Amino acid sequence: MRDSTARELGYPLQAHQQNKGRGRTRVIGLILQDIANPFYTEVSAGVIDAARARDYEVFLAHTQESGETLAKVVDTMITPCRRHRHHRSASGGR
Repeated sequence: MRDSTARELGYPLQAHQQNKGRGRTRVIGLILQDIANPFYTEVSAGVIDAARARDYEVFLAHTQESGETLAKVVDTMITPCRRHRHHRSASGGR
């Protein structure tokens, strides 16, 4: 069902499947202190443009200058990577 929904939405399944086994997501996490700051608007637009030119996407988060929020965001962004590494090591690196 997930694959058929992805096809309907035009999601490129082949690219996802190719990267899935290698642990690569082609996603960059960009964490900003304050998304309302015009400086960060320009920076994030530049990062997104550069990433897309290299076939990456960007997930954007902002911390509202909170250390606690920063810790949660970082943990959320790296948790899938940790799970993937654990799965690969448990399955003999496959």
